[in-house]
Amino acid sequence: WGTDCLRTAAAEAYEAGQKAFALEPGNARIAGWLVGVAAVNSTVSLYYYLRIVRQMYIESPAQGAVPLKPGAMLGAALLVTTAASMLLGVVPTVYEAVRSSAAVWLQALGQ
Repeated sequence: WGTDCLRTAAAEAYEAGQKAFALEPGNARIAGWLVGVAAVNSTVSLYYYLRIVRQMYIESPAQGAVPLKPGAMLGAALLVTTAASMLLGVVPTVYEAVRSSAAVWLQALGQ
């Protein structure tokens, strides 16, 4: 599961670098250095994620290391953040409804 998350994160970093190729024609002058920055960024992030994978699967644990036991608060925090991510990421219409209601309230208050 952890490897899948890291693989997804590395793929997202790579895709973010690929978006540099989708520049508008008017910005063609800056495309060269922007692509270079994106390539360096992708390489650094891939190196970072591969170091974590190496530490997880290849390196042996330190002498006397004790496995971590997550508590109930960590589980609750994970549940809340997962629910918020799903609500705001998968169902963005809820967020848009709250945003538009807030905009109406702010206009009514004169701000």
